[in-house]
Amino acid sequence: MIDVFFCSVPGEDPVREFIAQVCLERWKREPNATVIRVTPSLLDCCDVDFQKERRVFADQEAVGPYYIVADDDCLLDSPPILDDCRAAMHFDFGVVALWPDNHKMGPWTSVPEGYKPYEDRWLLEHAAAGGIRFCRKGALETWPEPKTKTATYDGEHAEALRAMGMRTGYFKRILMYHLGKGRSTVR
Repeated sequence: MIDVFFCSVPGEDPVREFIAQVCLERWKREPNATVIRVTPSLLDCCDVDFQKERRVFADQEAVGPYYIVADDDCLLDSPPILDDCRAAMHFDFGVVALWPDNHKMGPWTSVPEGYKPYEDRWLLEHAAAGGIRFCRKGALETWPEPKTKTATYDGEHAEALRAMGMRTGYFKRILMYHLGKGRSTVR
């Protein structure tokens, strides 16, 4: 079993609520997944702090060595994915997200000088990873504070992981669909 922390900010947009319900129902059909719905009210935090707090909560509460933090507007592709994620996870990655099949993903272009991003047939290292994130429990001991009040915490999270010697990226062959593009409720 793997814990899936399904994260949403309910009540702001009826279309987004519908998308979230569809995505949640798909997670409930994923074999060997324990789905935990996470909201700002559950964590007793404001929407702005939710980007960080949901990840800290998931890392603290996850039972196994891996867990998933999923945005409520990202739909899993149809086949079961958990065994594929475990099999493709590389030892020095802290977070690997599912490939957003309905978006054009390019290579990491703002690579720090002297840094060589990792890539193989399964993984593509990137500056940040978002959407549906397969995470290594305990990869971070100290979580960075958000630098802004916008949804840039994926990058800040990735920077903190790199400072710990870990990588972030995407599974190139494990897909998801970003249904809520442009309708974000997670600030």
